[in-house]
Amino acid sequence: MPKKNNMLITDDGTYVNKKDTHSMMFVALCRVLTFALIVLGLIAFITGNM
Repeated sequence: MPKKNNMLITDDGTYVNKKDTHSMMFVALCRVLTFALIVLGLIAFITGNM
């Protein structure tokens, strides 16, 4: 069994690797921020040309 300090226990009692969970949350956050920056860039480009 892996080290307990790297594991999370879910509601149904299964073990999940904490590093994998944090990595997936980080990737999701980066994708959201990328989308927000694209939208802000488009808005700035459109309003700058007016």
